[in-house]
Amino acid sequence: MKKIISLGSVLATVVLLGAGCNININETPTTPPATNNNVPVSETTTNTATENTNNTTVVETTTVETTTQTNSITYTNPEFHFSLTLPATWTGYTTKTTENTEGGKTVWFGFAGWDEMFTISIHPTEVNPHPNMRYFGTDGQVYYYGGQSQYIKIESLDARWREISTIMDSFTVANLTNGTENWKVYANTDYNFQIKYPTTYKAVYDNYGWKNAVVLFLEDAPGAQSYSASVSIWNTLEEYTNETNYNAMAYSYYKVGEKYVVLSYFSSEDGSEWQKVAESFKKTN
Repeated sequence: MKKIISLGSVLATVVLLGAGCNININETPTTPPATNNNVPVSETTTNTATENTNNTTVVETTTVETTTQTNSITYTNPEFHFSLTLPATWTGYTTKTTENTEGGKTVWFGFAGWDEMFTISIHPTEVNPHPNMRYFGTDGQVYYYGGQSQYIKIESLDARWREISTIMDSFTVANLTNGTENWKVYANTDYNFQIKYPTTYKAVYDNYGWKNAVVLFLEDAPGAQSYSASVSIWNTLEEYTNETNYNAMAYSYYKVGEKYVVLSYFSSEDGSEWQKVAESFKKTN
């Protein structure tokens, strides 16, 4: 049963997430990391109970061992059994765990000076997330979500912030399902990407009135005439945001080569369902 996030949780999420419905998923970092990737490192992070300025209790967590291979660091959470792969540039990162208002816990990742760059949140029941939160799925016991903080201009951590999307793509947990396993797949061989969409929709290849659209999604039901979402290709995001036909729609975007692939959908639709569509995006080459 879905549970709506409480006001306290939303306020906490605002600290983490920027306002607006435009979501950047899998954009390639523009600043290359400057690091020696050939030095293996073993790191231990221990969290102790403290009280922060937002009156949120930070709870003590089990010491976490992370080991660096040639080009990556593996983080494993022993309490909730999930793992992440971080690039070697994240050597020295910090973690802390807080209780959230839904009865679960939130693990924060960052560095000294900015220790809340992104989170993995664990909930006992399914919730309706903030538009910029990412739903990973459930292992049948708890529900997993991820979120990236609003950008803060800290030049020394700019490249680290741009690596977060790739880090969250590496999220793994045993027996994870997110309800998209049997969805249909739209594959585009011209721009080398694919995206999954619910079986209750059909893909329509008609871009009349939808500038730069490569596919539109229509409810697969008798009498359905209004498209619910579209995927379009743009040279710049400014071109997309200046196109008035899309102004009333929420959107997620992806950088593929020199192009921007934009998923647009009406906010009156089931937002959590279209978030899952957005998160299913994959480059195929």
